Amino acid sequence: MPLASVIMPSYNHEKHISEAIESVLNQSEKDLELIIVDDASKDSSPEIIKAYQEKDSRIRTIFHAQNKGIAKTVNDGIEHASGRFIAIVASDDIWICDKLEKQLKVLEENEDLVVCADNLVIDANSNAVENITAQKRGVSLKKRSGNIFKELLESNFVSGSSIILKRANLQGIGYDENYKYLSDWKFSLDLAKQYNYYFLPEPLVKYRIHGSNSIQQDGPGWLKDFALFGKDILEKYENDLPGRIKAKFLFRIGSYASCQKDFSKARKYFLKAVITYPYKIAYLQSLLLSFVGYPVVPKSLKRRIS
Repeated sequence: MPLASVIMPSYNHEKHISEAIESVLNQSEKDLELIIVDDASKDSSPEIIKAYQEKDSRIRTIFHAQNKGIAKTVNDGIEHASGRFIAIVASDDIWICDKLEKQLKVLEENEDLVVCADNLVIDANSNAVENITAQKRGVSLKKRSGNIFKELLESNFVSGSSIILKRANLQGIGYDENYKYLSDWKFSLDLAKQYNYYFLPEPLVKYRIHGSNSIQQDGPGWLKDFALFGKDILEKYENDLPGRIKAKFLFRIGSYASCQKDFSKARKYFLKAVITYPYKIAYLQSLLLSFVGYPVVPKSLKRRIS
């Protein structure tokens, strides 16, 4: 049984997947298996994966005949994992060579932690983007270790490609397959409800931003996921939510309804947001706009898809 199982979901990253695979295989900690799950890529990714598998026996592969989405892809990898610990890396990201070694040292002290790290942003050519790390990209939260459940309600500042945790602690927790994009956020949040995080401030992952990142291509899909996320969080954790956070999720549900031209439903959620947290003028403005049939997109999402 390997010490760590590394799950790599793959989809149409022929330009970058070789770097991703090599960054895992060349880790200073060699006791690992790399499970690559290709989600019916239409480019040459499957051929690249098969070529690497022939060279290194630590690689195991799963090839989907049809595209099933990121959540199902990651879950399939986890299901087939045999390592004591589980780590995830995107097929367009890169691990620093001692990433696993440093994180496993933390887990030696407490196996029930979820260990994550900062990341360095790179471009399509693997060049650092102005030496920007996650901490310098607006993630100014003071608390990133310990019980960070409330902090994660604000935004998903956890780098998915940096997470590692004990496989046994994933009982009942996985990527939610109802989501197209936000399954990683819900995954991080569900983990935070049960386990403490340990954040390593050094960038151990290179996170790639390029033209094919999904956030830049499917704004409506993201808005739909934000609405679904809001409903799920309100149903599951409503009693744990501060009024300000609860109102934000209500507002996002209303925003999606307004973009679907269901203004009656939109007014219902905008009104709830106003009542729950009457201090934010945007909620009242959105409520008024719903009466004239004007769709509302949250500014935070506009910034992400602009």
